[in-house]
Amino acid sequence: MFQIIFSQEIEILTDIPKNITGDKVINQYFKSIGGEKNIQNVKTLEKKSIIEIEGISKEIIINAQVLYKQPNLYASVLEMSNIGQIQSTKYDGQNCIITRKNNTQTIEKKLEGKLLEEKLKEFIPFPLLEEKNNNSNFKIEAIHKIREYPISEKGEKIYNQELYKVSINENPRKLFFDAANGYLVKIEDKIKGKTEKIIEYKNYKKVDNITFPFLIEETIKSEFGEQKTITRVTEIIINQELELNQFQ
Repeated sequence: MFQIIFSQEIEILTDIPKNITGDKVINQYFKSIGGEKNIQNVKTLEKKSIIEIEGISKEIIINAQVLYKQPNLYASVLEMSNIGQIQSTKYDGQNCIITRKNNTQTIEKKLEGKLLEEKLKEFIPFPLLEEKNNNSNFKIEAIHKIREYPISEKGEKIYNQELYKVSINENPRKLFFDAANGYLVKIEDKIKGKTEKIIEYKNYKKVDNITFPFLIEETIKSEFGEQKTITRVTEIIINQELELNQFQ
């Protein structure tokens, strides 16, 4: 018997073959998750999740619900076990109200102007389709070949994955797509200087005709350390009836 210790090697290729383009990668992504036609047929969307924040007691459960209705109605509610609702964001097409509960005090804030414009971007359930419809430039910056090897007597290769690293309109945000299945598996972004945000998308499952990630891991790296948030999607419902008052 011998012990196997896993290590990872990443080979980064910047000389991109001519037959691989940003447009081909993004089109393959839409095809892999169900096709643009099926995505455009989503009139309403409800997503329920359980959120875990590393470093906080697992006895504290955060339940999240997100609602979306075309063209841009949005609502999200966060509830904590034994406390109830701790935060909500609701937009009815005209007014966007954020409500937070701090101990016994409830704070309500209305977003307007540029703050509202930026917030509206977060409400879109399929933001990459919006980028494509706006004729954004998808550019492949590199191909990451990821290998995991055991350090063992034989030294055989265990795992191999190839990712396409894509930028949009020279934005510092980088998207990584799995070359084998077309899925978006990771986003890397810089926020507020040296702070880095990494979002990983895993456990894709089909709901009706569209495939969604059911496990999302977000890591914030800053000068103060790392904070990881894990979101486990429990249910997704497409095209159910949603009333206006659910967004108010």
